[in-house]
Amino acid sequence: MADYRLPDNALTLVLDEPPYAGAEVEVRLGVGLGVYARARTWLGRFRDAEAGGDDEQAAIEAAYALFVDEALLGWNLTDHRGPVPPTTEGMLRLPLLLGLEIVSTWLAALMAVPVPLGSDSPAGEPPTRLPASLLGRPKSGRSSGSTGSSSGSASRRRSRMARTRSVS
Repeated sequence: MADYRLPDNALTLVLDEPPYAGAEVEVRLGVGLGVYARARTWLGRFRDAEAGGDDEQAAIEAAYALFVDEALLGWNLTDHRGPVPPTTEGMLRLPLLLGLEIVSTWLAALMAVPVPLGSDSPAGEPPTRLPASLLGRPKSGRSSGSTGSSSGSASRRRSRMARTRSVS
């Protein structure tokens, strides 16, 4: 019997709101539920860890390493030092909120239900862009304990920041 290679189901996460408008991250969606569960666990441990503690650092490094090993295919990110390598070390160079936005949007895309195709979409092909706000993204950042409207509007702003685009 011939081997069957499971598809990567690549998708480009397109950030289109400031401060990261124009950033694109190509990710693999063809991962197992175990990868999803481990990523959620590491982000939860990061969220629950004492700020600045060793557990916090270990949790974010583990979440980023898992994301890089299982999902990250490439990106167009540069910083003051030049191109940011698509590695765990590169993830650690990113602003924390950007790194969390990338991983959280990927996790949401893993669990997204396909949306109906528009009339202008070629038959059988997924849409090329999907608002991240439709993904029902999991919470990965730290909760401040505040339930005020400013927290809610910031959350809505972050959820609209990323859009997704299929990659052939």
